[in-house]
Amino acid sequence: MHLAKTLSGEGHEVTIVEKCPDSDLAIYDKIDCLLIPGNGQSEEILLQAGVVKSDLLIAVTDNDEVNLTAAKIAKAYGVPQVVARVVDTDYFKTGHKLTPQHFGVDFLVRPISVTAHDIVNMIQHSNATEAFEFARKEVTFACYTIKPESPLVGEKMKAIFENYSKIGGKLVSSTRNKKMVFPREDMEIAAGDTLAFICKHSSLISLERYLGHSSGKKKSLFVLGGGRIALEVVKRLSHKNYVIKIIDRSKERCEELTEALRNSLVLCTDDRDIETMKSEGIAKADFFLAMTPDDQTNILTGLLAKQLGVNSAICIVDNMDYIHLATSLGINSSVNPRLAISSAILKYLRGDNVRSLAMLEHVEAEVIEFVLGGDSSLLGTTIINLKFPEGVRICAIVRHSGQVIFPGGKDIFSERDHVILLCRSDSMSKVEPLFAKKIVADES
Repeated sequence: MHLAKTLSGEGHEVTIVEKCPDSDLAIYDKIDCLLIPGNGQSEEILLQAGVVKSDLLIAVTDNDEVNLTAAKIAKAYGVPQVVARVVDTDYFKTGHKLTPQHFGVDFLVRPISVTAHDIVNMIQHSNATEAFEFARKEVTFACYTIKPESPLVGEKMKAIFENYSKIGGKLVSSTRNKKMVFPREDMEIAAGDTLAFICKHSSLISLERYLGHSSGKKKSLFVLGGGRIALEVVKRLSHKNYVIKIIDRSKERCEELTEALRNSLVLCTDDRDIETMKSEGIAKADFFLAMTPDDQTNILTGLLAKQLGVNSAICIVDNMDYIHLATSLGINSSVNPRLAISSAILKYLRGDNVRSLAMLEHVEAEVIEFVLGGDSSLLGTTIINLKFPEGVRICAIVRHSGQVIFPGGKDIFSERDHVILLCRSDSMSKVEPLFAKKIVADES
């Protein structure tokens, strides 16, 4: 639904095919779209939805076969762009002759891979509620929720601006009660505010020290739930010197995990077995990952882990409404798989001039990285002479040489610049035309 809402808000004509009870259809009343109840595998339903005249079909149901069938039907009717979500890794293995193109798929999104990437990124930036790297990892965009005990509570934003040299970066936004604003010097910082910064990757430790966060290396990790996303996360971290313990209640699954993860300890128990967690040293763990299929279990066990002494709790949360709740209760970070999928798809749809895109979880906004080509209309333009729409902030410019600039009004755009913007979702359609020019090949 989030993807449909984003595309609709940008002015696209959106039609949704949804196979669900009538009582569930009310959730789409908030989206400017045409809703067709029915099965996406049905050629008749897709024709009713207007597939013949469509420019794009996105198949993101929870069923791989439905998605691939819908993709094949769409391409048969000449839809130019087809996107499909596929979970099963048995599809389209390297070396196999069957490819996504045989099903008419132009862009394949793997939910397990994109969600695992976000979780690993959070572990590597554990003090932040959200963090993303841009411009060949030259800069980091990171969000921090201000805790009641923070010395910044009650201070004016001016204090942050005046400590620019200590921070090594730039404060770009403040969010309170889900409303994002661009900070002014006279604004007061309150507990619960989420402050977004952009800084050089090398300055991240200095920024976190200024905010009062520890920057020590963290190595101990508890994982609750041994599903496919958990397996992918542990595989990605296993070579990075993490001590990892995985908890799952299924004996059969534990045997599979033990076989797949030789360097991790697998515990066959459930989330109610607190004594086993204590005896295995959860109190000294740096991270607790709650990755069961149930949001409430993930949030509650995450809070329990924090109470037992875990430094950072990260939860998978499918329900978007629970993300803010989890953070307010004390969960350090939440990962929404659907949002991760949406970010991957939107990055593809934005075109070749978009190098990276991240959808923020705490507010309806995106951080997007454009690259300027030799024929861009922005080349030689001074920032102060640009009229960006409301809700857009230029966070950083990274020159092709690697020079990082936190721009002021006098800075000028150059060829091959990586431009990182923070943009409210409802302003995205007004920004894209400024950057939608052909770009030159980039060496990154």
